[in-house]
Amino acid sequence: MAAAMYAIGIGGSSRNSLMFAVTIVLSIVFSIAFGMSLNAKNSLNGIFALAIGALIAVFVIHFLERYNRHIALGESFWEFN
Repeated sequence: MAAAMYAIGIGGSSRNSLMFAVTIVLSIVFSIAFGMSLNAKNSLNGIFALAIGALIAVFVIHFLERYNRHIALGESFWEFN
């Protein structure tokens, strides 16, 4: 369930509408997989590797987006006083 929350959190902080839409769908898929894993009859073989791959892809895209936004374009970070 944490994977779904991570995906939706990253999508919500993105300014890219495609990234937002993809992470919404991804979080729904993660939630469905979590619900299916609670049923002892369902075996989700290989879902762990797919989930890790999806989370790594979301992380890398988010990292590149933030790098471009803050380093390349020079947008300042939030200042906490």
